[in-house]
Amino acid sequence: MKGREALLLQYLHETNCLYKVGDDGVAINKNIYALDSFMENTHFKHGWLKLKDLAFKALSVNVSDIYAMGATPKYALLALSIPQNFSAKNIKELAIGIADACNFYKIKLIGGDTISSSLLGFHFTLIAEQNNILVQRKGLNIGDILCFSGTLGSSYSTLQQCLHGFMPTYCKRHEVFFARRIGSMLIPHISKHITMGMDISDGLSVELTRLSKINHVGFKFLRKLSKQELISGEEYQALIAVAPKNLKKVLLIAQKNRQQLHPFAQVIHGRYKGIGKEWHK
Repeated sequence: MKGREALLLQYLHETNCLYKVGDDGVAINKNIYALDSFMENTHFKHGWLKLKDLAFKALSVNVSDIYAMGATPKYALLALSIPQNFSAKNIKELAIGIADACNFYKIKLIGGDTISSSLLGFHFTLIAEQNNILVQRKGLNIGDILCFSGTLGSSYSTLQQCLHGFMPTYCKRHEVFFARRIGSMLIPHISKHITMGMDISDGLSVELTRLSKINHVGFKFLRKLSKQELISGEEYQALIAVAPKNLKKVLLIAQKNRQQLHPFAQVIHGRYKGIGKEWHK
């Protein structure tokens, strides 16, 4: 967790006003609530993607958090900061991207706010329907097998192109960076068979460091992963833990949902300190 965010939460905890903060969202009365921001110069740079693609990705990032908890997103509120120099054409392109994303995920946009700003920013609040099992980051057991969905590393490759001044166009090679393929959508289908679930937004190694700290465990790798696979952020693939007796069942369910799950580590006593850094500082 970022230093300033941790400090803010520490002060808020002292006021006793926080309620179950610490996961991708919070469950209240069978609903899941989650809020995330997608800000220019923090999460993206001007010119990296077309405006409609940025708008689509902004919602996808939030949707991924909801699916990671085993829930189904239903409604959204959006606070949108729009640069003063945006034309009517720019605003229309944003609207198209937001509408496309809402239709794709079957989400109703029920309100929000717009403000004038020097930077473009999307601030989505999602309301989701909790399924039978609430999936959280805490709950790892010694012996559990860790798996990730899809493939890791392509988002890092696309980011390098962006950093060198190239605007990628949407295609299969870049679909992960565009957040058009959300691996965490698998989690609601396997929620009753797993002990932990989350999405990979800051890189696999960073997420493992967080899990190690939260659950007070370490990890033994069962396969060799490249540095790019370990540090690539914004993958939005599923990261799950499953008891060995349920592994075959979970792999079959993933296959039926046209998803690949890759077992790569086992939970052990100890601690894990990964490599890489948070993408969104």
